[in-house]
Amino acid sequence: MKKSRYRHPLLTCLSVLCSLSATATATAAVVPPTATSGVTTSEVTNTTRYFAQRGECREARLDTFIYRSPDADTRVGSVRRGETVTLAEDRPDRRGWIAVSQPTIGFVEERILERCGVTPSLPNQVRPGVAQLCVNERAGRNGLQIYESPSFNARPLERAFQNERLLVNTDDIRREPSGEVWFRISFPVNGWIPYGFPNVGVVNLENCELLRLRS
Repeated sequence: MKKSRYRHPLLTCLSVLCSLSATATATAAVVPPTATSGVTTSEVTNTTRYFAQRGECREARLDTFIYRSPDADTRVGSVRRGETVTLAEDRPDRRGWIAVSQPTIGFVEERILERCGVTPSLPNQVRPGVAQLCVNERAGRNGLQIYESPSFNARPLERAFQNERLLVNTDDIRREPSGEVWFRISFPVNGWIPYGFPNVGVVNLENCELLRLRS
């Protein structure tokens, strides 16, 4: 039988990972239907932008926590934006959680991971006509869709997730007759994002510092 090219160097870690896998199975069995309300299988599948491989490096797109089991209950560590983790399994579960073995053993949400070395860097200085805004909690688990043009019928590009920083071109704003406002952005990709309805105080983006203080 051909030996796997990915073997954890410590048998004790393998034992712990097996235990984690069992915990993941048990947890998935008791999660109530409301835990994934509004999230379809296709939505979860669409967040997987690559085929994961056990033992490979992945880089965090934004700050996140590492959890003891595949849910957001027990934190065992944290990863800052741009820092790396080592995958401990080949693919995420149906809810988007994937096991990691470094920097600590646990689970993270696969949607916030990219191949190492591909996460874009935010410019150090913001030029006139550009503002930094962050995605607020209204984006939810699935994030906020970025579009090629200011329309929900336009081609979708990427998703921006809660607390993620965006560069907004304040000189290029589209206001719909309904009162909804779209912002053109230049980071993390060039595109358009629905800002919301500022006339009634319902918006998807906020000042990053104020958002951090509130959370």
